[in-house]
Amino acid sequence: MPAVDEALVVLAEIVLLAGLVALANRLWLSRPEPYSQLVAKAINATADLAETVIILPQPVHVETGYVSFRGERAAIAPLSRVEGRAASYIVVYNTTTARLARGG
Repeated sequence: MPAVDEALVVLAEIVLLAGLVALANRLWLSRPEPYSQLVAKAINATADLAETVIILPQPVHVETGYVSFRGERAAIAPLSRVEGRAASYIVVYNTTTARLARGG
């Protein structure tokens, strides 16, 4: 039975991730502001002592002080470290470190 429980957890995670990707796509299509500004707002909204995952419909480039997308730049709260380059999703740790990765 533990294998069945584990399979249900994996299935639930896949459904949740698919829902988050669909939501990100809908938000992308209805955005009122430049995309880089929206991503910057999401990064800046990360709470202290929290880990935040931001799934993006379009890859962005993140540096320690800004987000850029197709020539648009938006300021973010300074990060002490950024790992990776252009990203399909971002994990922000404790408002100080961002890990960028490409989704599959």
